[in-house]
Amino acid sequence: MKFGSGLAACSNSYDAGRRAAAAALQQAGDPAIVLPFTTDCHDHEAVLAGIQSVVSNTPLVGCCVGGIIMNDEVIMDGVGVCLLSGPEISAVTALAGGLSGDPWAAGERLGKDLIADGDTPGIVFLYPDGFSANISRTIQGVYDVLGPEFKYAGGGTGDNLKFATTVQFTERGVRSDSIAGALIRGIPFGTAVGHGWQPLGEPLLVSRAAGKRVLEIDGLPAFDAYRERIGPITPQQFAEHGMLHPLGFPDVAGHYLIRDPIAVNDDRSLEFVTEVPRNALGYLMQCDVAELITISGQVASQAAAQVRKPAFALVFDCISRYLLMKEKFPKEISAVRKAIGKRIPLFGVLTFGEIGSYVDVPMLHNKTMVITVGGEANGN
Repeated sequence: MKFGSGLAACSNSYDAGRRAAAAALQQAGDPAIVLPFTTDCHDHEAVLAGIQSVVSNTPLVGCCVGGIIMNDEVIMDGVGVCLLSGPEISAVTALAGGLSGDPWAAGERLGKDLIADGDTPGIVFLYPDGFSANISRTIQGVYDVLGPEFKYAGGGTGDNLKFATTVQFTERGVRSDSIAGALIRGIPFGTAVGHGWQPLGEPLLVSRAAGKRVLEIDGLPAFDAYRERIGPITPQQFAEHGMLHPLGFPDVAGHYLIRDPIAVNDDRSLEFVTEVPRNALGYLMQCDVAELITISGQVASQAAAQVRKPAFALVFDCISRYLLMKEKFPKEISAVRKAIGKRIPLFGVLTFGEIGSYVDVPMLHNKTMVITVGGEANGN
């Protein structure tokens, strides 16, 4: 098995796709699967055409993201491509639209397409439109078809914080309001998820919610309840405080599922990046940046420990972690690289929601890091 990656930052979208793919191809040889990512400044159909001029009709799955992580750098304007090659590897891709209409059905369609030729387990990479509502339902639809025998990783697609439109694509073409996915077999993968956020104060109850809008917390308008816990802030100050104090909802194992608030509405409800269920019991959360970085290293160690002889790492890191850490973000990348081995190739993206499993069931996370490490199976 070989891993190759390439990055191109030229303004011509076709050339950027072609150059990034050619650089990856030079390292890995004839690919079994192509994993490309672009930032929103590009013509995505031209990028896809440029990549396919190099790799022909190879299975391919990718999307638009907030930024590209390659080794020690974060690129906010470019095209990144990574390839996996080897006779033992097989891959199937699928693209299902209509997330905004029936998210569960879209997930089911994707899952069925991925196993149309057989249900042998592998790892499933998922890239849903990060601006669609009820992405969690889409992931549940996929899981309803595939179940716990598969591993899951991925993230919500997005742009450079314009919150306008985003795309998903396979070798068959480019779409929006869809979910792109790939099932890869033949490579052992370790996966892990974590974030480092801790609960602050007493629990709270989401007493009224609709999709991404939380109308009431503890029976009060959501913003008023938030102010009671944080202090006398104005709606104009909310973005800053919301970045530092998201909500967290515990599971039975004590893991916190983070939900990221982004705005105050005119009716004093709160808008979130991801849907929040009604009657959910949770907490206001807090963090120390040093702890976030430490946890990133631990997550990488957990993923790497699941394989023998790690060969590469793929990272899905929330764009809000990047914005929160600012100049300290390279320390997070360094912590991951130290954990997996500094000579191991690392490729990652800044996502709008992260997909990963603490145990078996994949969930949509916010302000979280999901890491996958490919290598040899333990015991071989």
